[in-house]
Amino acid sequence: MRTHHECACGILLVELLCSSTTSVYISEAAKLESAVRAYPVASGVTYIRWGKTSCPDKSSLVYKGRVGGSYYEARGGGANYLCLPDDPEYTDAALAAANVGSYIYGTEYDRDHLFDKSGLHNHNAPCAVCQADRRSTVIMIPARVRCPDSSWTKEYSGYIMALYQSQHRSMFTCVDHFAEAVPGMAIDTNGALFYYFGIDCHSLGHCPPYQSGKALSCVVCSK
Repeated sequence: MRTHHECACGILLVELLCSSTTSVYISEAAKLESAVRAYPVASGVTYIRWGKTSCPDKSSLVYKGRVGGSYYEARGGGANYLCLPDDPEYTDAALAAANVGSYIYGTEYDRDHLFDKSGLHNHNAPCAVCQADRRSTVIMIPARVRCPDSSWTKEYSGYIMALYQSQHRSMFTCVDHFAEAVPGMAIDTNGALFYYFGIDCHSLGHCPPYQSGKALSCVVCSK
């Protein structure tokens, strides 16, 4: 039979062990918290919202501007569109026009070959560079208006657009469904152009569900 003294010592030993274990747990938790704080957290990913001057509610505006590209009949130049900021900066005044080998042109909506209710034909297109905060990846999915699942955030949806098939080759761009125009630029100056694109069912070989008589949709998603 244990004495009172032995019982008291046993209780004290258990308390010391518990206290020591708790201290170890607290120490390890503090180390883990410090490591988590030191690990870089995704601050966001950027994308261009073609045809708009603002960003969706869940993203922030980096800058806005207007769409530029190579001349539609040019055999050289860039194959991609650029989002040119409204407030450009130049670094070397000595580089005069004589040193320039090519030009970047404003980009017009050229939609008269398909039924168009927007009234944007021959208007210049704006753009906005957006940051999807605390997300690490962004994707443009052609032929969809929804993101793959609920783990993705839909930034915007629209139509696939690029230069006409007989013109200078350009990138496929997802232009916002509710596109806007650059104010004061409604004249037909050509330059770079935006056309709708459809599907050639004969070569794609997957119709239905694809349809040849409809403009191809697109969606931009982040995660």
